[in-house]
Formats: sequence, structure tokens, C-alpha cells
Amino acid sequence: EEGDDPEEGDDPEEGDDPEEGDDPEEGDDPEEGDDPEEGDENAFRATISESGVVTFEFGEEEESNNTVTLTTSEDDKLLFNGEEATAEGEDGDGEISSIEVGEGVTLTMDSDVLAAISGEEEESGITISGSGDVEITGAEEDESEGDTIVLSNLFDDGFEGIVTVQGGAGDDEITLSDASETVVFESSAEDNGEDSIINFTAGEDGDVLDFSAFIEDLAGAGIEDGSFAYLTASEEGIDIAGKVFLLEVDTSEGTDAIANLIESSGDGGEDELSLILGSGDKAVALVSSTEELGGQDGDEFEIYYLTGASGEDGEVSIELVGTVTISDGSALVAYNFGIEG
Repeated sequence: EEGDDPEEGDDPEEGDDPEEGDDPEEGDDPEEGDDPEEGDENAFRATISESGVVTFEFGEEEESNNTVTLTTSEDDKLLFNGEEATAEGEDGDGEISSIEVGEGVTLTMDSDVLAAISGEEEESGITISGSGDVEITGAEEDESEGDTIVLSNLFDDGFEGIVTVQGGAGDDEITLSDASETVVFESSAEDNGEDSIINFTAGEDGDVLDFSAFIEDLAGAGIEDGSFAYLTASEEGIDIAGKVFLLEVDTSEGTDAIANLIESSGDGGEDELSLILGSGDKAVALVSSTEELGGQDGDEFEIYYLTGASGEDGEVSIELVGTVTISDGSALVAYNFGIEG
């Protein structure tokens, strides 16, 4: 009863107890770490209804990953986080007609996948509905090439989510839809290329051009009654550092006309426009020769990254990063550049 008592020392409940150390519920428990509802990128079930609408079911844990990445397989099947959506019920035929992105969900895809799901004609491709977010990136890695990103027929009329487009390197052609979209530019002209943006909606609740990678805290210059107006002569000159502004200049023969307006420091003049940009300072110029930009559909403006000259003999850097065609004849406002107020 003493020493050999199995309840003391050799008690299988102490040390050798399978519930401690070797217990499959601790460490190896599939509900911990391996649970697809916790943090795993495949933490959802994609199903297709009889009407062809894809819906998603996610884990309810706070760490669940609610990002769905849309790709295509070698045989052109649509994959969600690497898995094929399965037909729901016996009558589901697996044909996807639309994707519903629920609130709190982010759907991501690159331009190649976008081209695969978008029809050439209206209503011929897969449409996206819901109130979740959609992120589209360029697929072309070669800086000498660009991506073609067409969003015209992608969203249904009731879509309420946030759409972000980032073409990346190369000269991209981006056609926007009637939804509200944000086009993200890169931190330098070299990394961005010369993009062409078509069907841009100006005005409040319209589209947004995001230059935060180039200038983190962007402000506006020349805003009158809430809308951007062309800069005009100022007696003291206009400091454009850290700002986006509208400039009426003809660039058909080059950017010298812009450079001639920029000084490292200037006295300005009542009849002469003088822009002040210190050494290394940055600004974004929206340049057009149209008398009243935004006055009609199809008005265009060019986007230039400006960097102040370094040294006494240095020259200001003026680099084209995009051309934008306005669709609705509205004026540009602070909202269109992510500027509050």
C-alpha cells in the first residue's frame, strides 16, 4: 500500500496520463492552429446557387481571414483562395453568373483574372454585387508592358462597396465603371509608368486619384467654392510644395512651359504666375489647355509628378504619370484626390 500504490508515483493519471502532453486535444487538436476558421486563408466555403450566384461562408472568429483571392486554374476554372466553388444542391450546375461580396469581405484579383471573367459585351460576363470591397491589381510584371483593366461591365447597379485599382509598373489603360473607384499611383514615375484613365467621374462621391505613395499628406491649391480652379498670378508667388493643383498650360510641345513657371523661390508678380517649389519638395500638377476643365464630357488633363531642383544648377523634375478623361462634365473637387474638407 506504500510505494507500490498505483495511486502514488505510478498513477497513470500523473505524468503518463495521455490527457497531458500526448493528449491530441492539446497541440495536435485540429481545432487549434489548424482550424480553417481561424486565420487560414481558406476559411470559407464558396457555393453556387441554382441561379449562379456565388456566396461565401466565413468563420466567426475575430482572426478569420475574410479576404477572397480570385484566380483561374490551368483549365480556366474559377478558383477562390485556390479552391473551386462547388454547386449548391442537386440542381446547381456550377455556372457562375455573379459574385456577391458581403460587407466586411474583400475580393482581390489581378487584371488577367478580371479579363477572364469580364464579358466583351454588356451582361455577357460575371458581375459583382454587394457592399464589400474589391481590389484589382495589374498582372504585368514587365515594366515595358502595361495592363488593360476594364471595369465597365463588372459591377451591378446596386453595388455599394469600395473599389481600388492599382496598375503598378508600365503604361496601363484603365477604364472605370459607374461605381466609385480609387486609382492608386506609385511612388515614382519610373515605378508607375504613363497610365491612361478613362471614364473618370469628377465631383463629390465620384472617383479618386490616390497619390499618397508620392506625397503622404497631400493638400490642394487653387480651390474656389469647393472646386479646383486654374492657378492664377499672385503677388507673392504660390507655394505648391505638398499640393495638387490645376494648371492651364499647353504641353503639346513639351514641359518647358511648366518648368518656366516654377522657381525655387519667387517674387511673383501681378501679371505673371510664379510657382514656388523648394529643393526636393514634391507636388502634383493637373495640366490641361481646356478653357474650363470639367465643363463637358470627354475633357482631359495630364498628371505630372514635380520634384524641386537640387543645387543651384539643378532642374526641376517634371514627369508624366497619367492622362485622365472626365466622363460626366463635373468639376474636380478635393474628394477626387482623397483630401478632406
